[in-house]
Order: sequence, then structure tokens, then C-alpha cells
Amino acid sequence: MKTKAIIEYGAMDITAKTDSQLTATDIQSFSTANNVKLDPTETKYATLEHNYFALDGSFTNMPANIGNVGYWSATKTGANKEFTTPPTLTINFTKNHSSVGLTMTFSQYSYCTELKIAYYDSSNNLLSEKTFTPDNYEYFCEDIVANYRKIIITFYKTNEARRYLKLYRIQYGTTIVFEGDNLISANLVEELDPLGDELSINTLDFVSFATDEKFNILNPQGIFVAFQKTQILKAYKAANDALLDMGTFYLESWENKSKKSMEIRGIDAIGIMDKIEFNGGIYSGTSAVTLIESIFAKANIVAYTIEDITSETITGYIPICTCREALQQVLFVLGAVADCSRSDAIKIYKLAETEEPNEIQASQILQNTNEIKQAEIVTGVSVTTHSYKLKREQETIYEEDLAAGTYRVKFSQPASNLAITGGSITESGTNYAVINVTGSSSSSSKYYGNKTVTITGNTYDDLTNTLTITDGESHDIENILTISDCTLINGTNANAIATRVLNHYQGSYRDNMSIILDDEKVGDNVIAEKSETNQLNGFITKLDIDMTGGFIATTEIMAKVEEIDG
Repeated sequence: MKTKAIIEYGAMDITAKTDSQLTATDIQSFSTANNVKLDPTETKYATLEHNYFALDGSFTNMPANIGNVGYWSATKTGANKEFTTPPTLTINFTKNHSSVGLTMTFSQYSYCTELKIAYYDSSNNLLSEKTFTPDNYEYFCEDIVANYRKIIITFYKTNEARRYLKLYRIQYGTTIVFEGDNLISANLVEELDPLGDELSINTLDFVSFATDEKFNILNPQGIFVAFQKTQILKAYKAANDALLDMGTFYLESWENKSKKSMEIRGIDAIGIMDKIEFNGGIYSGTSAVTLIESIFAKANIVAYTIEDITSETITGYIPICTCREALQQVLFVLGAVADCSRSDAIKIYKLAETEEPNEIQASQILQNTNEIKQAEIVTGVSVTTHSYKLKREQETIYEEDLAAGTYRVKFSQPASNLAITGGSITESGTNYAVINVTGSSSSSSKYYGNKTVTITGNTYDDLTNTLTITDGESHDIENILTISDCTLINGTNANAIATRVLNHYQGSYRDNMSIILDDEKVGDNVIAEKSETNQLNGFITKLDIDMTGGFIATTEIMAKVEEIDG
């Protein structure tokens, strides 16, 4: 089977659309230029445009309330396909933006064939001005411009005579495709910890070859001026005329290895969560789904599915940490996993053996690469339980001399019932307070111009206990696994968690091999080895995939031996 790696890079300014305000000249009364931001779909409305209204039943009459049609000009082009007075679209921004050009989507049946795009800086100085001649309803107007604050687009012609201009979408950038000779190497790593002790980040690393000067990182007019972290990378496996999704990643870093090659790294959505702080809090019988959704909301994660834990609750404490760390704590106590391999969405679920696990065929395994090792022998598990009790006495939890301004104060321990002197609390939680300090100096402050700000409140005592379970066997050397820093373990769930962890290690093996990847992915329940009487049944926990070397995957499987019936 012939395979090929394809990587699509979304060279888009990911914030420009939401920051934009659009106004237009020569606009229909039912049209709103700003609605172009909403990416409306085209409907074939019956209009009196020349040679347009086909009587084949595919057109519909325009309703009284037409809804979002994007930007339609009020006048039509003439018999020469040109506007007498060219309409203009002005786009203003509140912040500077950079992009490699604009991708514009017009009507499929009547598109613009000549337009001019002018970019201006914050002082209204012209940065760049180019004329383009689109030859399709969707067209990329390439022009690498940095730090623009305004765009003016002037439309001159349409591809058919006596037609309105109809603009449905503007993207601030385009998609760049890496494949074949311009892809030197590409490596994709997928990982999943069945125990939930770590929430792994999938990565995509590739090196591209490009003779085009716009890919030179030292070129001030090059494509790198528009690079932004978290721009989208899509990886695909092309096999037998089919395109298989290998995952969605977000730009993490880029560098030129030479004048003709650049190295790019992408991380998955869980990696994005690791860059955003979660405020944490004290929880008591809180719906696990509600808590997870609040973590996703903080990380701006909108694509996810949650299975198997809809009735679960969470009790305990989460300190200020990254969203990834917070989600890991929640999933660990629930016995669930999170993964976004081969997808743009994070999937939360519990690993479970299937009735018919997929068998990795001997023909897939590269010769002399299979190695089986017994996993760490754990004879017992000791977990620390946590119970949080609010103290009766108020105490000073923060005191500092501060100049006028806004501050975010992080507490050294969780607290409630906050009060403040020397400022005001505008936002607060169990672990923090946002305070505002105004006015002149206080006589109590030793620093001129500052105020002494004091926050008081009731802090929580962390009452701990220890639960230890063993496998009940006699061992010359005991190996007790200790879990002490998970603050969502309490007296109610401790035994179940300790038992699950102990069972995870009992009789487990790590099977490492290199395989020709078919459709295997992490989390799959597979049969790794098979004889006449028994087999290794387990889960794929890691795939290190060489995308440009025939999709060979260095594979790790966590499995247990089971007898074969009959």
C-alpha cells in the first residue's frame, strides 16, 4: 500500500476576524457588511440579474426577512462587467494584525474578477497596495503585511455582466500544504496513560524544504512575519486515494534549519490547555461534567466529548494550576482518560476492553523489533486523603504596600469570606483576589505614594489521612506506591482509587514493537501477542509515527496475559 504524508498549515491571523469592524459603500438595505464575519452560506435567490435566474427549480424567491447574506452591492456591473462607481469595503481593527494575505469567498455564480487591497498602519500610513484578478469564486490575494490596522478593498469587475457583488467570507490568511518533495521529514507522537497519572500532549514535528525566499526566517517580507502560536496544523495520511485524518495540532515553534529548510512543531489541544491558568477552588459534590466544562471554558476549548462519567461528582481542592493539570487531577480520581488523537476534539472516556479486540497482525510487525518486559512490580498502594475544613478565626492572608493600580493576588492556601482595607476586591475565588487600589498614600505606608493593602479571611485546614492496601501476598521486597499530592482524593473515593492503581500494575507487561501502521491509535484495545493457549490483551499507550518513512510506528502496549477459551 502506497502512503504519503500531507500537512496543511493554516497561515491565518486567528484574532483578526473577531477584532474587525466592516463598513461598505454601495450596499443593499437587507445586507450588512459586518455579517461577513459570520461566514454565511450562499442561497440561490431569484434576482433580476442578467442571465442568472434559471427556471430549473434551483432558485428560491427572496423572503421578506432575508437573514444574513453577507455583503451585497446595491448596484450592478454594466454590460462591460465593470462597476461605474466601484464599491469599497473598509475593515478597521483595534489592534495591529499581520497576515500573508486575504482569502475571499464570493458568490459561486457571480464573483469579482478585479479588486484592489490597501493596508494601512495605526497612523493611516499606506503599508501595501496591490491589485488582484481572481479567477474563481474563492481566491487567495497574497500579500505579506505586518502590523496593519486598516484594510480598504475596492471592487472593480465581476465575471458576468450586470451582476451584484456578493461577498460571503474573508479569511485573514490561507492554507499552505506540505507534501512530497517539500516535506523532508515528519514525526507524530501520540500518548495516553491508562492510569491517568499524566495527561499527555501529542506532538507533530516536521521539516520542510522550500526554495521560495518567503520561507526564509531572516526575510523581513517573509511568511514568518505572520506566524502566530496556535495557528492550525492538520496532518493526514494519504493511502489508496483516501485521506485519513491524523490529528489537529497548533503551532508551537518554528525555526530555519538552513536557508532552504524550516522545522515546525505543533502540539494538540491538551498542549494548549497547559499554557492557560485555571483558578481552582474547593468542591463538594460538584458534578464532574460541570467542573470539566469549566476547565475547558477557561482554556477556550469548544470541541470535546464526555462519556462514562455523567453521574460522577468531585469533592476536594484544586490549587491554581494549568488547565491541563486541573483536568488531569479530575480524570485521575474518576479513572478516566482524555485524548484527541486523530481528531480536533478532546474525548473523555473510560478505557474498557472490547468483546473483539483488534489483533496486530504478524505481517505488520517489523522483524526483530518485538520486546516484552514485565511492568514495575507494585505490592501495595498508599494514598493520602484530604478533607478541607474552614477555620472559624479570620486571619490576615495578604498585606502589602501598593501603588495605585489593579493587582491579582494569589493566596498561599485556600480562603473564603474575604475582606479588604486599602483597596477594593473586584473579583475573587478560593485561591485568588483581583484588587483595585486608588488614591494617594496612606499614613500607615512607609512608601510614599503607596497604600497598605490588607486582605483578611478564613482559611481552610487540610486534614489528611493515609490509606494503604496491598496485594495480600508475601514478598521479600515490598514496593508500596505512594500517592500524596492529589487533593481530590478523599475518604469516600480513596479505596476505589488505590484498588484501581494496584490492579493496573498486577501482572502487567509492556510490549514494544515497530509496526506498519494501519488504523491503530492510542487507547485501542488490541491483541499484541497470541499463542495456542494465551494472548496479550491490552491498550496501545504510545505511537511514535514516522509519517515520511512509510508510516512505521514505534508502538508501546500495556497488556496482561489471558487464557484463550477452548
